[in-house]
This record gives sequence, structure tokens and C-alpha cells, in this order.
Amino acid sequence: MAKDNPAPKTKSPGKSRLHEHLVTLASSIGERPTGTAMNREAARYISTTLAGLGYAVELQEFPIGEWTPAGVRLSGSGRDYSAAANPYSPACAVTAPLVTAGSMAELEQADFCGCILLLHGDLTKDWIMPRNFRFYRHEQHCRIVQLIEEKGAAGLITVSPRADQPVPVIIDGDFPVPSCTVTAPAGLALREIAGSPVTLEIDAKTRPAHAANVIGRNWNHTGKQAIVLCAHFDTKYYTKGALDNAAGVAALLELARILSENTVPADLEFVFFNGEECYSAPGECAYLDAGYLDPARILLGINIDGAGLWGSPASISYYGCPDALVAATEQARKQFPAIVPVDPWPAGDHMIFFMHQVPCMAFSTKADPAVIDAVIHSWNDTLAGLDETVLADTVRLVENIVRNRADTGMNTR
Repeated sequence: MAKDNPAPKTKSPGKSRLHEHLVTLASSIGERPTGTAMNREAARYISTTLAGLGYAVELQEFPIGEWTPAGVRLSGSGRDYSAAANPYSPACAVTAPLVTAGSMAELEQADFCGCILLLHGDLTKDWIMPRNFRFYRHEQHCRIVQLIEEKGAAGLITVSPRADQPVPVIIDGDFPVPSCTVTAPAGLALREIAGSPVTLEIDAKTRPAHAANVIGRNWNHTGKQAIVLCAHFDTKYYTKGALDNAAGVAALLELARILSENTVPADLEFVFFNGEECYSAPGECAYLDAGYLDPARILLGINIDGAGLWGSPASISYYGCPDALVAATEQARKQFPAIVPVDPWPAGDHMIFFMHQVPCMAFSTKADPAVIDAVIHSWNDTLAGLDETVLADTVRLVENIVRNRADTGMNTR
């Protein structure tokens, strides 16, 4: 009877190394929006780690505005209201009557020229997409922004659907109206003083700056196609970004260590995108504009974004992958009960691969949307909410996928 071939010996994911990366990114560095000093510090940490592992490192720079908030004050009828300046808001000091709108019909009909406008209800139940976002246009959101500008609002207050934190509703460097966000309870209180004068003061500035994607390459197999593994390392403002996405970056750095000898028959490219959380997705645009996303060059793309939430399994989803690859991956996945398949989700860095006919996979977390929304993009997204064991399992499965795809799928779709 023939013996089974022994499994190849591989380097095991080091939980301590994962933990070290997580602590550095989500605690020592913390909040790291694109273009900020902490964002550049994160880029230096990633590039130094990759270089130490023997990778050729490219810092793919692009221009971006560095927005620095210094404070916000919102008051009316003898009361102060807690608020957060919406990222990229210009500075202001405005006192004007308060006008409210909670639906498109109300917004279309309202006269708020020279007033401070309070958006609530259906208009702020979701984050308002930036008008000039390259990859997707939300017509209703564009109309909201157009009406606010054309009707001449002197200032804008958006009401977050959250009660605990004023998570910004508008993040758009092309939006010229000074704006802030308040919690749902504060929004209710403000609606009671509609028609009265309110004062909005925002102290903030934006200056020209730069940021960069960090790309590590180990091209020991010239002429072979590349497997591209990616994760974004930036955060939104007002969050330390442990789950979103220090976890993905830590996993990718650990994979870079495990695969540093590049014994697989494919070139490897580790792309740490910068700007996935930014209004203009500048990192994705820079990668595309450089011509790097060539379906003839890339065999497979793998994105890790938001994997490792405590109390929830990690997830895997497939985009344009050959049936044989999906079957082999699902067979390997059975070794990891904490990773489950989910339907495709059309957001994140993996989508630029899928849009360019490159087979790709995405790893994240399977949980009720309310559970995830309570964590990401807020101060709740800390190391305490991560399960490093699930993250280590994600690393093991991705390593298996890379080796399997390189061994069996070269130059095939």
C-alpha cells in the first residue's frame, strides 16, 4: 500500500510575533490615517520589517492632504454638545439658525442658505460616500452633497446612528462645508431647538503631505506569475484600528516571514495598501496607475482585512477563482474550524483585483453587521477585541493556499 506523501515542513506562525506586530501598530502607533505622521511611522515599521526579511521594498508614494484637528465646539440654547469634526472639514466659527432635514424630500424642500444644517434619519443611517470616489458612485449620496453645497449651508451637523460615539458620517476632502458629527442622543436634543441659533467652531487645518504604499517583493522565480498578498495599514480618524486593520497587517508580516525563503514556484508580492480608509482610495489608485495590476502578471490576489474578532470566526470569500482552487482551499479550510466561507462582499482592496479579472480571495470576520459596526471605525477597536489564535489559523490557511496555487495553477485561470 502506497504511503501518503508527507506534508511539507513549514515555519509555524509565531503568536508572539503576531502579538508584537499588533501591539506596535494598534497600541504604540495607534491611530494612523493616511498622510499623518503616525501613518508614516507605520509605513516605516512595515518597510523595515520586510527589508529585514530580505525583501526588495518599494515605497510607492502619492500626494495627500494631512488633516490635523485641534478641537470642535458646538453649542446652542445655553448648552454645549459633544461633537467630532468630520475628517478633512475646514475650520470655521459660525453662529446661525439651525435647520433640520431627515429625508431626501425634506432636504430638497428646506431653505438653509446661511444656516447650520442638521442631517439625521435616513440621510445619515449610512456613511455618505465621497462624491469623487473613483471606483463607485452613489447617486443619492452625491445628490445630498450637491444640495448642501448649492443651497449654501454655512455649516453642517450630521447625526451618527450610534449612541455611544460620534463616528463621522462624512469623510471627504473635496467637501467644502465645515462639518461635524454628533451622537444619536445629541442629535435628538438638537432637533428640539431647530430654528434657534447655534454656534459651530472647528479648529483644524489641512496641509500638503505625502504617503506611500509599502510593497515587498521576493522574485526568485523570474518569468513566473506572482501571487499578491495584501492588507491595508491605514485607519480612519478617531480609532486605533486593531481589527481594522492591524490584524491583517500583522498576519501579512508573519506570512512574509514564513515565506521569506520563497520555496514556492511563484514570485511573491506583499502589498501593504495605504488609503483604503481614505476618501479617495489613493493607495489603490497609485497601484493601478503604476500598471502593477496586470492579470497576465498576477496569478492570485489574497486580501486580509478585519480578521480575528474575538468571539467570531474568521471568514473567507472567493472572487473569480477557478473551481479547482476553491475545492482545494475548502478541503484545506476544514482543518481550521474557526474559518468559515461567506458570500462575496464588494468592498475592500480585493475588489480592484476582481475588477481587473484577477482571481482573488478575501479574509475577514463572520459576524452580525451590528457586532462589527460596534467595533470598527471607533475607539472600541482595540487589542482587547482580537483573538490571536484565529489570526494565527488564518496565517496557516493562507500559507497553504499560496503553496497549493503556486504548485498547481501556474499560467492557468
